[in-house]
Parts: sequence; C-alpha cells; structure tokens
Amino acid sequence: MSEFKIPGDRFVSQWNGSPANPGTALAPYAHPSSAPSSTTNIVVVSTGIYKGGWSGSRKIFGDGKVLIEGTGSESITLVASSPLSRNIHLKNLNSILNGNGIDLIYENINTVSITSFNNGSLRGIFLGDMTLSMFGSHPFIDGNIVYTDNSNNFLRQGSYGYVSKSSKITRTSVADWGFINSMVNGIINRNGIDYELKRLVNGSPRLDANPLISDFILDYPNVYVNGNFAGDPKFIDVLNRIVELDSDLLKRSNANGFIGGVRPGKSISVNSSDSDVTITTTNINTSNPTNWVIQSPESSGTIKIVWKLSDNISEIERLLLDALLSFDGSVAGGTVGNNNVPDIFPTAYIPLSQVGLKPNRLTYALRTSQSISKPVITAEWDNDNVTLGTTVGAFYIQEWNTKPTIVTALGVRYGNGNPESIGGVSNGINARWAEAEIRLTNNRSF
Repeated sequence: MSEFKIPGDRFVSQWNGSPANPGTALAPYAHPSSAPSSTTNIVVVSTGIYKGGWSGSRKIFGDGKVLIEGTGSESITLVASSPLSRNIHLKNLNSILNGNGIDLIYENINTVSITSFNNGSLRGIFLGDMTLSMFGSHPFIDGNIVYTDNSNNFLRQGSYGYVSKSSKITRTSVADWGFINSMVNGIINRNGIDYELKRLVNGSPRLDANPLISDFILDYPNVYVNGNFAGDPKFIDVLNRIVELDSDLLKRSNANGFIGGVRPGKSISVNSSDSDVTITTTNINTSNPTNWVIQSPESSGTIKIVWKLSDNISEIERLLLDALLSFDGSVAGGTVGNNNVPDIFPTAYIPLSQVGLKPNRLTYALRTSQSISKPVITAEWDNDNVTLGTTVGAFYIQEWNTKPTIVTALGVRYGNGNPESIGGVSNGINARWAEAEIRLTNNRSF
C-alpha cells in the first residue's frame, strides 16, 4: 500500500524519503532534486516543506500541501509541455524557467518565465514583486508585476483574472492590451502612464478611485465593453481562493472557478455566533477567542462543529482549516511544530506501521446530513447513504484541505483520509449539513 494518492513516475516524501532510495512509491526520494532530470517523468511530491532548488527539468505534481522554498538565490526549471506541473507553492526563489503550471503559487520569485500562451499558468497565484514573460488564464495577482510579453495579450485573452488594490502591472512593450472579464483593482502602467478602472461590476462609479490617475477607458475604449471592472473580492482565504457568497468575483463567469479561479465558501470562526453553527469542545482551552489549544495537563482534546452548508443539497467541495497544518513529524515530541496537531487519526492505528503509509496526512472526522432542519439524533446523519452506501451516523476520516469524499475499496467505505482508501473509487458527498470533529494532539510522533 502506497502513501501517494496520484500516479507518477518518481516519488518524493519528506517523512520517509532518502536520496539513496530509488524514488518508487514505497521507497521515495527525500527531495525533488534527487529525481532525474526529465521533460516527461511526473514527479509526485507528498505533503511537506522542501528546501532549495535543482538543476535540470522537473515536472512536479503536488500530492497534498507542498511548499518548495529557497533563500532567494536558488532557481528551478519546470516543464512547459502537457501535462503541466500542478498544486505546488513556490517561494523565495530567484527564478523559475518554464514556469507553466496549474494551481501554482508563485511567491517572492524574482523572475518567472512562462513560455507558452496556450500553456500558461491556469489559476496561478502571483504574490510579491516579480518579472513575468507571460500570464495564463484565471491569474490572481497581489504584487507589482513587470510584464514583458510583446504580443497583444495581457492576463491572456478571456483570462478572468484578478489584480488586487495594492498591485501595479507595468507593461514594457507598446503593444495593445487584450484582457476580458477581469477584476482589476490595481494600477496598470502603459507607456509610462498609470491607469485604473473607474467602474464597478454594476457599471456604477468606483468610490475609491484615485482622481489623479487616468481612467483606462480613455486609452483603451473597449476595456469596459470586454467586461472588465473594479469591485469587492470579499476574500475568506486568499491562498485557497475562497470568497464570500456575494463577492464581485462571482458575478461574471464560472469558467474554471470564476474570476481568479475563486470559489464561494463560508468561514466559521471559533467564536461564531451564527444560529446555524454549534461548536462543542472537550479538554480545550477556549480562553483566547481566536487561538484554542489543548487544556493543560491533557495531551489531547476535541472540537465538534455542526453547521449548514447550503439551503439546498449540494456536493461539498472542500473543508479548509485555518490552523497549523505543517508539523515536523521527524522530530521527537515537544516542539512547537507538533503541538496541538489537528489530526483525528489514532497514533496506535496498526496500518501506520506498514511500509509506505507515511507521511501522516492531517485529518478530521466528518459526517453529513441532507435534512432540512439541523440534525439532532444520530439517525438524521445520513451520510448520503442512498448514493454512497455509507453507514448512517458514522464519522468518516477525511484529509484536511481536500475535497471530502467517500472511497470504496474492497467493498468497504472509507473517508479519503484513511490510508486504506488509497486506490479505491472516490465519490463526492451531497449534503445540507455537516459535522466535523477535530482532535488536537500534543507531541505527535509522526
């Protein structure tokens, strides 16, 4: 049984990898740099923080929450051919060559070379100041970008891109601009002149417009005809592109997740007063209204949250936890990184002793209901039983920050956070209500 949920040619794990390993799923490398340079091999990298860059080309697929971080001087090369690298956070690097990808986060990168118009960056997040040769579709931009492409494309035609209020996009060529259905709250500098969009999504004047900056429509009359506007993004979670239900980013198109690749969501704080939310705790110190921890001298505690997902039965897309998700399981207990770990998985679970079941993916327990009113008794937690064949009232172990699914393996139903689900057939969960159980554990050893 392998820890990896997606197929590939080479495999990397921070927890049980070694540069001496052959890079198989059961004996992975410890860092992507150990994989051989290739333009075709898919290198699957599991959850973890990987320091430093590499020479040669790598096609990286993130299997979980993956951060590749440098010190500002390192460089890496990806592969521009399909399938593209995906689901990777790239941070503090000097340069990225062939930086094409899907759902990549580019943070504090000096130079990113994206080499193809049609194979650009799909739903990429660009944070910080950098020089780019090409955008792709649905970019999210929060930083100052120098854009060097000389063709008639900006944010790619039909891009559905988002540019934050604090951002400035500088075009180094004199070519025309081509972008549609984008929310641009920042400044666009063309031929040395700053412009901004002065209208909101409904066509009304933008109240926070700077009267000292020209309206972009004076230079490019079709900018509003093409559906571009300024507006309120109402972000809940920037890195995961989650916005409130009335965000202006949801008011143009839902292609690939609306403008900027965002998705609608709901945020539940630990001190929520929402009538549709019920939070109960056991052995949890709640004295700090924003930072709950295990009550001393206990070694674990639980938090249960019941909330309404939607008035209508709909498929659950993703549950995100705004808490410490990265911890150093290779270090003995007592470090900051592995205290208050949000993990439902029991430390004594026997399959964890089997080869290939690390890293321990952080998990929670989930059950759901299609009831119109808030469930009260166990029988009302149906877990989409008719469709999925699950057990009414049972909790299923799910992996944090992924789409909750029920996986059928060898005739048994598991949540996707259970290692025994790997390789099974996965199905989404339809519900109106959800109950999540979070177990915080001190001194996690894996």
